[in-house]
Amino acid sequence: MPGIDESVITHKLSISPTVKPVSQRKRKISEERREAITEE
Repeated sequence: MPGIDESVITHKLSISPTVKPVSQRKRKISEERREAITEE
């Protein structure tokens, strides 16, 4: 956008390149919901 400083618009995550990625924890789903999901 003309007239707006790029540092205002952009966002930079401060992630260390040496850190190993961590996966999110899976949500525990009840048996009833799990069956409904597998049927879909």
